[in-house]
Amino acid sequence: MDNKKICSNQTCRAENPSNAQYCRSCGTPIQNHATDDFTLDIFKGIQFMPVSVVKVSFVNNFLIVLWVLFLTFAILASTTTGKYILHDIADEMDIYWNSFPRFVRLISILLTAVLSVSLLKSTYRKLMYKYAAEYIEQQARKEGRKFIAYEPGFYSQDTIHVPSNTTVYLAGGSYFTGTFAIEDAENVSILGRGVARPPRGYEGCHVHRSRNVLIDGLILNTCPVGESNGVTLHDVRSISHPSWGDGLNVFASSNVLYDRVFCRTSDDCTTAYATRKGFNGSVHNVRMTNSTLWADVAHPIFIGIHGNSEVQDSIVGLVYENIDILCQSEPQVDYQGCMAINCGDNNYVKDVLFDNIRIEQIHQGCLFHVKVGYNQKYCTAPGRGVENVTFRNIRYYGAQPYMSVINGYNEERQVKNVTFEGLKINGRAIYDEMPDKPRWYSTADFVPAFVGNHVDGVVFKK
Repeated sequence: MDNKKICSNQTCRAENPSNAQYCRSCGTPIQNHATDDFTLDIFKGIQFMPVSVVKVSFVNNFLIVLWVLFLTFAILASTTTGKYILHDIADEMDIYWNSFPRFVRLISILLTAVLSVSLLKSTYRKLMYKYAAEYIEQQARKEGRKFIAYEPGFYSQDTIHVPSNTTVYLAGGSYFTGTFAIEDAENVSILGRGVARPPRGYEGCHVHRSRNVLIDGLILNTCPVGESNGVTLHDVRSISHPSWGDGLNVFASSNVLYDRVFCRTSDDCTTAYATRKGFNGSVHNVRMTNSTLWADVAHPIFIGIHGNSEVQDSIVGLVYENIDILCQSEPQVDYQGCMAINCGDNNYVKDVLFDNIRIEQIHQGCLFHVKVGYNQKYCTAPGRGVENVTFRNIRYYGAQPYMSVINGYNEERQVKNVTFEGLKINGRAIYDEMPDKPRWYSTADFVPAFVGNHVDGVVFKK
C-alpha cells in the first residue's frame, strides 16, 4: 500500500510522506493528515547519489527479509519442537562451517562485517533524513514559517528562490546545479548538508538585500552577501575553481557572522567591500571565527579596495579570530598579504582585529598588507585612511615570507595605530624590546615588513 500523500496544490502535486503536515516542496497544508506509524514505504522515492553504497530498493527489501527471518526464529524458539529443530540445524551448520578451511571462514566473516556496516550506514542516513526533516519542520512551524525539504537526489533547477519566512532543509546527498537565491527577503534559513555548485562555478547561494538569514551546513562554490543585515553562515564549505572565484564576499552589509567555515578558493577566500556590483553602502560589524582559509591565489582575507568614491563609504568593526590560513600563492606583489587591507575608493577602514591567526607555509606572498592606495585598475580614488588595526597572537610557521607592507598615501590619507601583540614567527617572539635586537634595527625588520611613509603609531608588544 502506498501511504504517500499528493500535494493539493495543482501546480505542485508533489509526493509527500504519509505523516507530513505540509507539502515539503511548496509548503501547502496537506489535508487528512495520516497518523500511521513509520513504515519502509517512506523511502521509496529517495534517490541517493552515486556515492551511495547500497541502493534504497535493495535495502528496503533486505530489511523486510531480515524482519521475516527474525520473526520465524523467534516463533520457533518459543516452542519445544522448534527448540529441537533449531538445535539440530545449529549442529549441522557447525559441522558444515568447520568443514571449510580457516582462511575461507575468516574471509566470510570479514565480508559479512563489511556488508553489515554498509547496510547500517545506509539505514542510518535514511532515518536521520526522516527525523531531522520532521524536527526542523516542527521548529519552522512554531516560528510561523513555510517549510521546504529536499530529499537526497539530483536537482537541476537554475535558480531556487527562497522567499521570506521560509526554512529550507537539504538532506545529505542532495545535489543542486542551480543557485539558492535569497533576495529582498527576511527570516530565511537554509539548513542541511546539501551541495549547491552551478557548473559555471559561481554562487551556489547568494544573499541580496535581505535580513535575518541563516545558512548552516551547505557545501557550495561561492556565496556573496550584498546590502544585507543580520546574516550568519555556519559550518559552510566554499570550494571554487574559476577565475575571480571569491568564496565569501561581503558587499555593503552589516552584522555578518561566519562561524566554522572552510574556504578553498581560486581567488580571495573572504572579503569586506563597500559599494560594489550594484550594492550600495558601507560595511559594519563583520566577524569570522573558528574557520580555515586556503586561497590558491590572491588573499585569504582582503578588505577595503571597493567603494563609492563620491559618497565616501566606511568599513568599520571587523573581527577575524581563531583562524587557520593554510597557504598563500600570489605572484602579484600588490595582491599579496594573508591578512590584507588595501584601502581605496575614498573608503575609510577603522577598528579591525586579527586575533589568534595561525598561518602555515606561504609559497608566494607575505603575512600582511596594511595600506592606503590608489589601484587605478579597480578604483576611482585612493582611500581616505586606515585606523586602529590590531594583530594579536599571530603565528607563522614556514620559510621566510616575502616583505609585508604598512604604507599610507599622503598626509591626509594615512595609516594610524597599527598594533602587534604576541606576534611569533617560527616560535620567535617579535616585539620592540627584543633582547637580541640591535638598537638601530626596526622591529619590523624581523617580520620582515616595510613601514613606509604617512604611517603613525606602529607598535610591537610582547
